[in-house]
Amino acid sequence: MAKTEDTYIGDGSTTSYQFTFPYIKEADVKVSKDDVVLDLTTHYTQATTSITFLTAPALDAAIRIYRDTDTAGLAATFYPGSAIRSADLNDNFTQNLYVTQEVETTAATIDNKLNKSGDTMTGNLIMGEDQTIIFEGATDNTNETTLTVADPTADRTITLPNVTGNVVTTGDTGTVTATMMATDSVDSDELVDGSVDLAHMSDESVDSDQYVDGSIDLIHMSANSVDSAQYVDGSIDKVHLAADIVDGTKIEDNSIDSEHYVDGSIDKVHLATDIVDGTKIADNTIDSEHYVDGSIDHVHLANDIIDGDNIQDDVIDSEHYVAASIDNEHLANDAVDTDEIANEAVTFAKLATADVDISTETWSDSDTKIATTKAIDGRIITLVDDVGGFYAIADETSFPDTNPDINDPPGAGTIVSIKALAGNLVSDSNGEATIANGNVANNATVTIEGLANSTTYIAGNGMLVETSATLHTYTFHRELASAANITSVANNIANVNIVAGDLTYAEDLGLITESLTTGTGNDISTVADNINAINSFSDVYRVASTAPSSSVDEGDLWYDSTANILKYYNNSSWASIVTGMTSLIEDQTPELYAALDCNDKDLTEVGTVSGTNLQIDFGTL
Repeated sequence: MAKTEDTYIGDGSTTSYQFTFPYIKEADVKVSKDDVVLDLTTHYTQATTSITFLTAPALDAAIRIYRDTDTAGLAATFYPGSAIRSADLNDNFTQNLYVTQEVETTAATIDNKLNKSGDTMTGNLIMGEDQTIIFEGATDNTNETTLTVADPTADRTITLPNVTGNVVTTGDTGTVTATMMATDSVDSDELVDGSVDLAHMSDESVDSDQYVDGSIDLIHMSANSVDSAQYVDGSIDKVHLAADIVDGTKIEDNSIDSEHYVDGSIDKVHLATDIVDGTKIADNTIDSEHYVDGSIDHVHLANDIIDGDNIQDDVIDSEHYVAASIDNEHLANDAVDTDEIANEAVTFAKLATADVDISTETWSDSDTKIATTKAIDGRIITLVDDVGGFYAIADETSFPDTNPDINDPPGAGTIVSIKALAGNLVSDSNGEATIANGNVANNATVTIEGLANSTTYIAGNGMLVETSATLHTYTFHRELASAANITSVANNIANVNIVAGDLTYAEDLGLITESLTTGTGNDISTVADNINAINSFSDVYRVASTAPSSSVDEGDLWYDSTANILKYYNNSSWASIVTGMTSLIEDQTPELYAALDCNDKDLTEVGTVSGTNLQIDFGTL
């Protein structure tokens, strides 16, 4: 029969399998696993003579690679008048041949294959070499019963009996019963010598008639078959006793005394535990050889019996010391260093007073003393007193409710830093300024003394003031420029340097001073007095190439330097301002919107006057 398929059994790891049959098209090669046809590309890939599973088939999976030639149509079709080629004929015959071979294989498989759900064998079941029959049993688990055979050396036949029951194996010790044995099937040949004992004999079943004279010897007597009734009194002597047969159960209590012991026969094994006491041991007979190593314990040592002579060198360590028993007397000088001191074990009480700088002692700069926290606290307070304290607040309305000085009273000397004035602070003619509700609780008036007389301190600038002995009264220390002003100066430092380079005190500044002194510097004073108006004009009128977009108000002016046009802001956008007419000559086609009033003035160089509705009512032309 032609080969049309290859079969394998999966091992759980192999993915690639070969096939040896020819085929016409790749699609004619099919693959099944456990009788389920698989899909190409989904379950496997195919080469010329092999297929490769994407996932290895499981152990014992039935793999079949077979040919199933397409029969939907002939491989080649002939038409009237067309040429008949041998290759086309061969293709058609090959197709028919492959289909015939596959039909034969299928028929043989159907005839010889048992149905999984049950079938009937009509011939002999021949198992191949080393094959077994495996029974799962009632429960599907990992335990199975395997039926196999020993390697036969000749043809063997095992016939199952025509009876219902269980098969008995050599490992079965509890299945064969008397009911399974035929009557008179066991005779003396089957009995083991000495196996018939009293328990297996019925009462009065054996009498003297059954014994041959002299036939009853030890071999034919079962164990425990002779008891005391069979012995003649005094007949059991030493000769008939087996060695070591007499034990404690056969000897009466208190019947063995010293005459029965062999000299020296009582050894350690035969002495009961704790049976030998001081009365049994002669004086001065126990020396070091009789002591078990380590047997002399604390209980058996007399008090103060161990001195330096009995202790080996370097054998006493920490486990032998009683807790807290090592006192100052037993420590050698300089015996304790940092290795012997536990971390965080040295407390203040362990330090000598001379080595500790306590709070009542004058602070000294020394590397031989340790300061306590109280001494350090006192030193810090002293240093703060020397340099003054520091307390920061946000603005002039955030002064603390209590004096921030650490030594209040008297409470003077701490610097309070105002980050930025929320509003202009104006001093009076005495150099004082008061701030209503200037504390955090918003219920006290804060007074700042020592300011310049009648001076305005600009909002945004910072200020340093100093506490006094009076609550909520501070002394002015200095004014601090705002970050914006500092940045402005920094950004314009070049201009400042130019001014510094162009002006000299002897020349220009001296003239300016003289001008202000003589009264000719009124213009400078005027500019200073109107600086807000000057700054306002810079906000209202701007020159730029692009339209301003910030700080724009209705009415602002912008000169567009790109288009050379002046524009105004109408609250929504920049509008152009129409240029006024300065001369009729500039306008080549002037038109009057209304009547022209010459206001008693003459018109000269009029030229030609024309018009259909010309009305003239004037004096001299």
